[in-house]
Amino acid sequence: GVTADAASTRAGLAADDLPLLADAFRLCAIRDVRFLAEGLMNRNWRITAGCGVFALKQIIDVPLPDARRNLAAVTALASDGMPVCPPVVTASGDTVAEAGGRGYCLFPWIDGCHLHGTELVLGQARNLGALLGRIHESGPATARKYRPRSPHSPRNRTALDARAHWRRGHGRTGRPHRAGMPGGLTRLCRGRR
Repeated sequence: GVTADAASTRAGLAADDLPLLADAFRLCAIRDVRFLAEGLMNRNWRITAGCGVFALKQIIDVPLPDARRNLAAVTALASDGMPVCPPVVTASGDTVAEAGGRGYCLFPWIDGCHLHGTELVLGQARNLGALLGRIHESGPATARKYRPRSPHSPRNRTALDARAHWRRGHGRTGRPHRAGMPGGLTRLCRGRR
C-alpha cells in the first residue's frame, strides 16, 4: 500500500492524493516521501518508489492548461536534443495528473544540488549562458508549437508589443537601435564596444 508520513502531509501533500498519483504515474510501491523546503513556485517532494526516485511537483503557480503547455515545450526541447529533463507522463499520456482538484507533475530525480546564481563560478556561468543561448535559438520552432491559442489576448499583448518593438529596433542588422533604448542601457552598450 501507499502511505504518506505525517511530515509530508503537513507540508501540503494530501494523503489521499498519493495513491491516486502512484496509480496515475505507475510508480509501483512508494517507499518514501520527503518534502523539499526549497523551491520558488511549486510545492516539491522527493518520491522514492520501487521503480525509481522522482521529483513530484504540485502545480500552484499557473493554471493547469498553461502547465501542460509548458511541460509539452520542455518535452519538445528534450526531443530536440536540449539537456532538459522531460516530465514523466501518466498512464493516459498526460504530463499532469489531477487529484482532489490539484495538479501534479513528475520528473525523474537528478542527483545534485541547486546553485543560486551568485554561487556559480565564471565557467559555470559561461556554460549556463551558452545553454540558454542554445535553448533560445531552438526556441522559435518549439515556441510556435506551444503558443497560447489567442496571441491577441490582453495577457499576451505585452509580449507581442515587446516583440514588435524589438523587431523595429533591430531591423535587418540584428543589432539594437540605440535610439529606442533607455539611457542607462545605451551607456552600458557603448561601454562594452
